[in-house]
Amino acid sequence: MVTEQAQLETVPRKSFRVYKREQAAISRHTLYPVTAMYTLYSVTMLVVGFRSGRPLTAFAFFLGGVPVWTLFEYLSHRYVLHGHFKRSKHKYKVYKTLANKYFDPLHWEHHERPFDGKHINGEWKDMLPVFGISILLSFLLPAYSAPMLMAGVVASYILEEWVHHSVHYYNFRNPYFRYIRKHHIYHHTS
Repeated sequence: MVTEQAQLETVPRKSFRVYKREQAAISRHTLYPVTAMYTLYSVTMLVVGFRSGRPLTAFAFFLGGVPVWTLFEYLSHRYVLHGHFKRSKHKYKVYKTLANKYFDPLHWEHHERPFDGKHINGEWKDMLPVFGISILLSFLLPAYSAPMLMAGVVASYILEEWVHHSVHYYNFRNPYFRYIRKHHIYHHTS
């Protein structure tokens, strides 16, 4: 009778390179709908902004979305995704319960399994509440201003998601990319 241990020893293990390639495919398939949806919004808003009669102002607001996204991502990553939310004993503190339920598992699973393709990038619905409300409110102002800023924020989010995907799965020779990758891997291990 063959033992379970002997069976495990005869099964060839996948190399880490093959595993990473498979997980990269899973991650990309999560990113495609996110990219399509949010890029469509950004491109549509760029067209609207350039046809608004103030194309330079519209483009300036679009570019202003880059530092806005960078600041938002930094603050949310540091204080929300890496925050520890203690469970509240008071039922009226709903925000603590929601933070504990949704934010803790979301990001920590990514840190526990940094090459798992299911946890590298968010799905389109993850940012939809934040983007949806912000975009709707932005339309209270002229099309060349706040809506363009949000288009820049959304485009920056997409770019950041693809860079994050690349940091986990690809090796580029570019010195800046290597610096980003080294810093990000340190972030996972510290």
